[in-house]
Parts: sequence; structure tokens; C-alpha cells
Amino acid sequence: MTGGAPVATLDRPGPSRAPRHEREPLFLHAGRSFVSSRPSAVTTVVGSCVAVCLWVPRLRLGGVTHFVLPHGPGTSRFGNVAVLELVKQVGALAGRGAHVQAKVFGGSRSVDEPDRTEGRPLGAQNVATALRILSEQDITVVAEDVGGDRGRRVTFHTDTGAARVRLV
Repeated sequence: MTGGAPVATLDRPGPSRAPRHEREPLFLHAGRSFVSSRPSAVTTVVGSCVAVCLWVPRLRLGGVTHFVLPHGPGTSRFGNVAVLELVKQVGALAGRGAHVQAKVFGGSRSVDEPDRTEGRPLGAQNVATALRILSEQDITVVAEDVGGDRGRRVTFHTDTGAARVRLV
């Protein structure tokens, strides 16, 4: 692909509660999360980091987290904290028993990645952490674009669950 060409548009955007121009645009930095019942277009850029997007189809609400490392104490920079916190925040808006879908992006490997822990590149560890936690929470992963050696620019629409991914 050439510079910024779309590599995937995951899900066709369904009917939206808001026209595209009425979605609140937001850029999500590493180590942050965002959850909203208002139509939002959340964009983030991931390399070895991972973005997990959650969507509740019935209520048309969703959220995104962008974490940097697979494990660590207490902050959303770490996957073991960030994914569980996102699940909790979406659950608080959606209520008990809501059907939640997940999409997972990122986890690429840098060509010059100097160290490996646990025998795997950092990106692969991040992806494994996200998928394990989502499985433990009984959340179905409906789409993923992970691995490889290039970063991704991801835009997730919280009202439709649609995600657009471009290699960077």
C-alpha cells in the first residue's frame, strides 16, 4: 500500500444517530481511554501499542483504550489495567447483560526492536494481553488488524461501531 491508503474498513457503517459532520472528533493519546454514548469519531495511532475498541450495538455506544505495555501497576498505560477499566466504563453506561463487541488493532513489530521479554516482541505481548482479557470477560472480538511491521491510524465511531484503519 502507498502512504496512508486504507488497508481495511471494518464493518460497513450502519445507520448513525448523527451525520458524520455531527460526530465529535477526538484524538486519543497513548495511555488514555474514552467512552461515550454520544456519537464520536475517536482517532489514535498505534505501533507496538494496542487500541481496543468496545461497542454495544443495542445502545449504540462505545469506547476505546490505547495502551503501551502489556502488564504493570495501576495506570492505563498498561494493558492489564486499561482493558479491564474500559470494560468497566462501558459496562457502567450499558448496564448488566449488555452484549459488547470488541475490535483490536496494533501490536506491530519495530524492525529495530532491541529487546524481547517473555521471548516475544512487545507488540505480540500487547495483543496477547488484550485478547486474553477480552476472552476472560466473555467479550467477542469481531475484528482485528494486528501484527506486521507498520503502525496503524485507527478511527472508531462510537455510535456505529465502524472502524477505519490505515497503515502508517
